[in-house]
Parts: sequence; structure tokens; C-alpha cells
Amino acid sequence: KEKKVFLLGYSTGLPIALSAAALVDRPVRIAGMSPAVECGGGAETTARTIRLLAKAVVRARSLRLRPVWLAYYQALLFGERVWTDAALSARAVEIIAARRDRIVFPDGGRPKAHTSDLRRWDLPDGARFKRGQVRFFWGAEDPVFSRAQIERFAARVGPADVTVYPGHGHLLFATQSVVFDDILAFFGGE
Repeated sequence: KEKKVFLLGYSTGLPIALSAAALVDRPVRIAGMSPAVECGGGAETTARTIRLLAKAVVRARSLRLRPVWLAYYQALLFGERVWTDAALSARAVEIIAARRDRIVFPDGGRPKAHTSDLRRWDLPDGARFKRGQVRFFWGAEDPVFSRAQIERFAARVGPADVTVYPGHGHLLFATQSVVFDDILAFFGGE
């Protein structure tokens, strides 16, 4: 029996998984959690991120990296609503406190290294997948990649199905642990 290949890509890891899957000569399934889209979302994502970071500066009342990033991280968890919903904000503070030692701050050359190749990435020629082969798991409040971007990319990939988590943002792994059960079910429980 031919072995199946299962690939999971979180955010910018999805382009890597899709590129690798295009080279695999056996059955493959690809799950994309909070998937990055072609060219990193281009100007649309850049503009949205700049706007969100400006709001994080105001929210943090600081220009220092760490306070601004922690305010931005709140929005990555639940979208901008986190800044106006007291209960959601309290939950974000709890999650951040629990993850504080695992939060990666964008200092040094990390942001440039993280995004430079992604800005040029397009779905490889011939990397079209059959329905059911690719599924995106996306938070409806994701401030990084919009619903329209995700839907366009899902159609281009195969089409890929999209599982949406209302009220959650880009960091599904931190806010919606059921996403891992859903991914495992998509992989066939294997």
C-alpha cells in the first residue's frame, strides 16, 4: 500500500507545504492554518498591517517595540475587536501571559528574513490540487489575510475548502485548540 503524505503549514509555512506537495509523487493532503497567500498578500496585506501597527502604537501608548508588539499580538489573536471588547481583551491578556516566553518579537532582521521570499512566492506551475486535497483553516477575524484573499487563493489552489473559525484571528493555534482536531480529521485521523 502506498504511503500517504500529510503536510501542515502555518501562515508562511503553507507556501512551503504547497511547493513541496507539488513535487511529491504519492497521495498528499495539505492543511494550511491561517494560510499566507501568494506574494504575501501584496499591497493589500502591507497596508492592513501598517494600519494595524499604527493602532497598536496608539493602544500601547508607546513607540517601543515590545509594548507595541504585545498590543499587535492581541489583534493577531482575535482581530481588532479585542481592543473594544473587555472580555476578549482579558482573554488575550491571559493567553499572552501564558505564552510570554514563546512570543517572538520582530527585532533585528527577523521581519525582513520572514517576508522577503514570501513577497515573491507564487503557486508553482502545475501545483493545482484536486478538491479535498487541500484545506485552509482560517480565523474570520484574521487581521493579516482577509476573507477575500483567502477565498481567491483557495480557488486558485484547487479549489481548496476553507474551515472558518468565527471570532478568532491569525493565531488559531493559541485561541482555538479544536483546530488541531479538525486538521487531524481532515488528514483522515491518521
